[in-house]
Formats: sequence, C-alpha cells, structure tokens
Amino acid sequence: MKTNLLTIRHKVLLVAILPALCLAGLLTFFFITQRSQAIEKSLRQEVFHLGEYVAKNSEFDLLTGNFQELEASLKRVSQERVVIYVKILDKSGHIVATLDKQTSPSFELPENATNPEHKFEEIHPITTTQLAINDYQVNPEAENKLSRVSSSTIGNVVIGATNIFAERMKQRLVRQALLIMGITIVFTIIFATFLAQTVSKPLTLLARGIDIIKNGNLQHRIKENSSGEIGMLEKNINEMAATLARAQAIERRQAANLLQSERIKAHTTLESIGEGVITTNENGIVTYINPAAIRLTGYKYEESVGHPLGEIFKSYFESTQTEVAYPIDSCLKHGHIVRHDALLKLVRKDGEEFIIRDTATPIRDHNSNIVGAVVIFDDFSTLHAMAEKLVYQAAHDDLTGLYNRREFETQLDLALNETKQFQSENTVFFLDLDQFKVVNDTCGHLAGDQLLKQISQLLKSKIREQDILARLGGDEFGIILRNCHHDKSIELADAILSVLQSFVFYWGHQQFNVGACLGIVELNNKFINTSDVLMAADSACYLAKETGRNSIHVYQPSDKEQQKRRSEIKWVQRLKSAVEKNNFTLYAQQIHPLIHEPSINHYEILLRLNLDGNIYTPMTFMSAAERYNLMPDIDRWVIHEIFSWIKKTQENGVGAHLLPQININLSGQSLTRDDFQKYVYDKVMACKIDHSLITFEITETATIANLAHAIEFMKTLKEMGCRFALDDFGSGLSSFGYLTSLPLDYIKIDGKIVRDIVTNPINMSIVESINQIAHIMQLQTIAEYVESDAIVNLLKSCKIDYAQGFHLDSPAPLDTLFD
Repeated sequence: MKTNLLTIRHKVLLVAILPALCLAGLLTFFFITQRSQAIEKSLRQEVFHLGEYVAKNSEFDLLTGNFQELEASLKRVSQERVVIYVKILDKSGHIVATLDKQTSPSFELPENATNPEHKFEEIHPITTTQLAINDYQVNPEAENKLSRVSSSTIGNVVIGATNIFAERMKQRLVRQALLIMGITIVFTIIFATFLAQTVSKPLTLLARGIDIIKNGNLQHRIKENSSGEIGMLEKNINEMAATLARAQAIERRQAANLLQSERIKAHTTLESIGEGVITTNENGIVTYINPAAIRLTGYKYEESVGHPLGEIFKSYFESTQTEVAYPIDSCLKHGHIVRHDALLKLVRKDGEEFIIRDTATPIRDHNSNIVGAVVIFDDFSTLHAMAEKLVYQAAHDDLTGLYNRREFETQLDLALNETKQFQSENTVFFLDLDQFKVVNDTCGHLAGDQLLKQISQLLKSKIREQDILARLGGDEFGIILRNCHHDKSIELADAILSVLQSFVFYWGHQQFNVGACLGIVELNNKFINTSDVLMAADSACYLAKETGRNSIHVYQPSDKEQQKRRSEIKWVQRLKSAVEKNNFTLYAQQIHPLIHEPSINHYEILLRLNLDGNIYTPMTFMSAAERYNLMPDIDRWVIHEIFSWIKKTQENGVGAHLLPQININLSGQSLTRDDFQKYVYDKVMACKIDHSLITFEITETATIANLAHAIEFMKTLKEMGCRFALDDFGSGLSSFGYLTSLPLDYIKIDGKIVRDIVTNPINMSIVESINQIAHIMQLQTIAEYVESDAIVNLLKSCKIDYAQGFHLDSPAPLDTLFD
C-alpha cells in the first residue's frame, strides 16, 4: 500500500501498533533466549552433579572391588529421567559396572530421547585421597590432626543423558511467551484503534467537508465540534468557504454581465456585417437570419425562422446552372465544414439572382455533439463582374475590342498543337495597314483610333465565327483561320485586301484610302513554338510590303533567313550607330502633384531617336532593341547623359536646391547585367547631389521576370538614397503580392487604364483600388496618360498623388529645362 493512499486513521494505527509490535517481538525473543539458555544450563549442572555423586560413592567400592554395590549405586542414579545410561570405568578404561535404560526392559525412555541431537555424555573422574595423621598436633580437635597428602584418579563415571525434557520445556516456554505477546498485541490494537478513532474522526469529517467545498458546494459548512487546533481549522475553513461563495457570486454576476455584453456585441455585429448569416438547428430548421441574409434571400425574419433552410436558400452552380443541395446537409451529417469552390448563383424570392460564395460550419455543444449549423455567404456579384471584366481586358485590346497580342499567342499555341497532334489545317495571317501613320500624323490620335475601330469591324465581317482576330499592336493585326484549307485561306486573304482597298476613311473634310499588306503562314510540324510562327508571319508580311501596297506573300522557309538578315542589319546598325554618334536625345515631361504643392519640380526623362531629321519615340525601335539585346547599351548611354547633364547644370551655377527630381527608365535586360549594375552604382556614387532626387522606373513586366535581380539592384541603390517607381502597373493581371518584397516609393498606374476612367467605371474602380492599397503600403501613386480636365478631377477625387500626360505638359528637350 502506498503511503499517500493511507488515511489518517491508518497512519495513526501504524504509528501506535508498529512500535508496540517491534518491542513485543524483541522482548519475547530476549525472554525465550534467556530462559532457553537457563534450562540448558540447569540440565548440564544436574548431569554434572549426578556424575559427581556417583564418583564419590563409587571410590571405595571401586578400590575394594565391590561391584555389586557399584551396580546398586548405578540403579539409584538411573532413577533420574534425564539419564539414559551410566558406566563406571577403571583407570584402565575397562567397564566395571554399567546400566543402560535402552536395553533394560524395566526402564521406559521418551520417544526420540536417544536421537543423536537430543543425547550427550558427561564424564566425571573417580579420585582417591590419601590422608596422614599428625600425632603431634597441639590442637585437640581430631579433624585438625588429618591432612591430605595426595590424590589420584582410579576411574571414570560416564553418564549418557537426554535433553528431550529440556526441549519440551523450551517449547512450552515459547508457547507461553507467544501467548503473552499475542494478548499484549490484541490489547495494543484495541487501544490503538480507539486512539485512531479519537484522533481521525474529526479530521475525516474535516476532509470530507473540504472535499465537498472543493467540488463546488461553497454553501456547505463543517460542524465545529472540535477544540484546539482542529476546532480552529474547522472555523477557518467555514470562513474561507463563505468568502469564496461571496467571490463566486460576484464573479458570476460579472460573467453574466460580460456574457450579456458579448451577446449584444455579437448580435450587433451580425446585424451590421455585409455577409449573410443563417443558423439552423440539427434538423436544418432556421433559427436565426441576419439583415444581410434577409436582403439577399428576400425572405423576412418571420418567413425564415422555423422553416427548412432549403425553402429560403435556393442556389445553383453559376457555371452549369445545376441546383445545389442546400449546404448544411453534409455539414450536419458528417460534421465537415462545407465550402463550394465554384461560384454559386442565389435566387432571391423575387427572382433576382446574385453570385455568392458560401461556407457552412457545424455548431457543436460542449460535448462536441452537432446541434446545428451556420451558413455564411456574401454577394460576390460586383467583384465577379469586375473579375470577368479584368479577364476580358487581359485578353482583349482596349481600343478595338479584339483579342490582344497575349491572347492571340495563346490561341496560336492551341492551333499549333492541334496541327501537330491532329494534322488540322490552320493558317495564320499577319496584316499591316499602309496609311495608318499618315492618318495619325495628319489628323491626330483620335482619328487614328477611329480608323482602327472601323478596320476592326471590317475584318470581323470577313472572317468565320471560329476564326481568331487580334490587334497585335499599332496598326498590325493577326488572324488565325481554324480548319481552313490553303486555297480557301488564299481566297479569304484576297477578300480582306479587296475590302480594305475599297474602304475610304472619312475624318472631317478629309478622306483617306487605306490599304494593307498581308503575310500568310500555313502551320505545320516544322514550327517549334509560337515565336517561330510569329517571326515567319512577320517575315512574310515584310516581304509583302517590299512587293508593294495591297500585296500578299505566303511564307516559305527560305523567306525567314532572308528577312531575318535584312531586319537584323537594318535595326542593329541604326541603333548601334545612334549610341556611338549620340543620335539619341533626352526629353523631360513634368509629373504634376494633385493633392499638395511640391518643394521641387518632378520630371520623367524620356528617350527619343533622331534619324535623318525625324524624331522617333521608343515605340518605334524598342521592340527591335529588346529583341537583339541592345537595351543595356542604350540604358548605359541614358545614364551617362543624365549624370553628365546634372554635372554640367551644377557647373553652370544652378544650385543643388534648384535641381528637380528626375525619373530614369531602366529595361528588364539591364537589370540582369552585373556590369550594368556596377556602372549605375559608380555613377550614383560620383554624383554630388542628394541621391533622393534620383528615381529609377522599372516596368512591372520586367520586375516580375527578373524579380531576384531587381530586388538586389533596388535594395543596394535604396541604401544609397535613391528611389524607385514601378511603371505601367495594372497593364496585365497585376498582383499586389510581390509589392511587399520590393523597396518601392511610387506606383505608376498604367495609362491604358487611366485614360478611360471618365467613361469606364470599372477602370475607375481599378485606379481607386490601386491607389488605396498603395497608400496603405506607404507608397505614392502617379497616373499616366492624363488627357483631360475630367480625368484630372476624378484623379483628385480619389486622392491620386501625381498626374502625368500631354494634357498637363508636353515633353521638351532636357537641355531646355532651365532656359
């Protein structure tokens, strides 16, 4: 038994009984041992005295040879019960007289008396003494006249004895001692039990009372019957229970008040949130519905509570229009949280439909039993429409509504795979308008935009429903003819050129004849990817242009190498020459603040190419420069010229406080070049101005494509004080996720979104969203392509920080900035 499992009573009994038992055992053992030794000693002395007696009585008879008298002496000794045999030996060791009870029928020995362990011998010598008489003794007493002269051994008495009687006495002694000890132990136990009962009873009652109080019954009180320390303990425990009862009552009141407060908060929250919330019992019967759910389902509170959820929550899969079992079925049956990955369409009582997202969660009691469920759903219609709009915009050209280059390349990849796997006859057209630049330069961008829209409608009218038509950029269009035989594709190409040739574009009082050149590529297994197809189509279109206006050229493998060589020589030589001969020119366009007055002016540095007296924007040569990896050289030229201009401006007496903040554009190709990064670091370090005046612009596409290099480059320059702007943000399906890892200062919202915010509420919402998130991230926003006062006012209303566009400022040569 473990000590910690013993009660107080048991412990008192152990304390009282164990010492008594140990002491009684020791005393009994000591008593038995002492008495046993005394019995043994008495037996030995008795046998010794018998031997001494026989020896004295046998001296004379042994000397005189009176053996009969010796036998008589032996008979007298044998009467003793401990004696087994007696022998008298002469001095030579011969037996002269003997008596053995073992052989004599007149004697009866006890059982086992002669066993070796119960038998022992006592040998006593028989001695004779010679006396001398002193006749001359003065003393008249006769005995004093005798004196011992000498003594000698004349024989021995051998007595064989048994200790069986002594052993029996010892056994009786042990029984008596154990009986006395047993009686003592019984009385000790009785006394100890009484003592334990007396001591433990009040403690036991006290412990039971404490256990009752511990289990939560703070109203229980212990009877105060004891005195002394136990009585004091009983009183203190009762007072403690009373104190705890009062504290518990206070806590319960506080908990009740807090619970009521939380219930009010929870109810207010449920009544206020925009998500619909419906709770049911375990049978799917509605027990609560909040105002948002009432608005979305169309059923009033009293029409909902007490009815099955399926009666008021009717939904369909948005993609398949199949009805959805109301979401708590599986939730209540299996205890799972149910979420539909697909969007659902909720049909309101009046028939109006909403796109929703929903979640059903089981409600469990404290024993984890399912007692109901809660369904949470929200109106996703607006966001869904915006998402569909964004998806549409990501795949379509903003101006014409046709597919854009990205989607065209996706569809082209599908067509190429179909050709390779199923030998489908698919054909690609690459079309380039002839007079677009004339219209654009003569009548302006609005006229050019209108021309592109009308051409798009003409082209759509000439192709089949399964064909793909896209605006690839500028005045270039692409067409994919699916499952179209070669002869039929040639006929369709002729029809397209014919309708374009006969088309007349009117703008005001002016009219223009618009033609086109068209390159044709028949897809086959030899094309590795879409890039090969586009290069072939571009090559065919280029050769068609060289043939003349309104021409068609069908791509042949030999055309590719010829056009490639011509194009490379033409662009590479022009751009390299421009870098070497400084044919590039730097322009500056002001970035205007919208919500605060700046302390300094802010400009973006723009690049122009000056060839043969004509000024070309980067739109003209940028694609060729990127294709043949010339952008690092061009960017290096730009960096050199800007920092030379800063140094020259300072040498001309313009103070550092008058220098504007300048934005410098960098390409994605340059970000991956370690030598270019070092070149920029060295130029910045050598520049004796406040480095915060220098802002580097990196496009969203280039940053994502070279994210690791971009982050490393940006962090190093940020440590030097420079700033960074993310250019053209929002041009694709932008993600805010990577923004947190970039050390940015500005976000430039893509102009394609900004220029339509007056007429396109979706674009306006996108601009507002980008601005709100940028401000949360402590970033400033710059809107591009600002072309009217209406756009400016809208940008101000949503607190865009800066605006940039031709309506506010036209680009001017950088050298004229301080003229």
